[in-house]
Amino acid sequence: DGINDAPALAEATAGVAMGASGTALAADSAQVVLLDDRLASLPGAIAKCRRAARTVWACIAVATLVKTGAVGAAAAGRMPLWAAVLVDVGALLAVIAVGANGLLPGA
Repeated sequence: DGINDAPALAEATAGVAMGASGTALAADSAQVVLLDDRLASLPGAIAKCRRAARTVWACIAVATLVKTGAVGAAAAGRMPLWAAVLVDVGALLAVIAVGANGLLPGA
């Protein structure tokens, strides 16, 4: 039922609630909610989470490097301000495209 599981899920390092028929309290207390009752779907969920974390860190690194380079070049007078803004917007669009790639079916 999940009612008595909520305190344990809240205190766990990684609490997983399973099943769409579980209580809302258990789903709110867990860090991960799997919508089916099959324990075999947990490794796939872990793999997707790891891939998502790698994607987030890669996007942060790319955005930081591009922004630092553009600001440095603009501050040194090697790039006009409008070009630095254009590079920044281009990096933003690239990060959004890479991040949205995980939303595609089968990704």
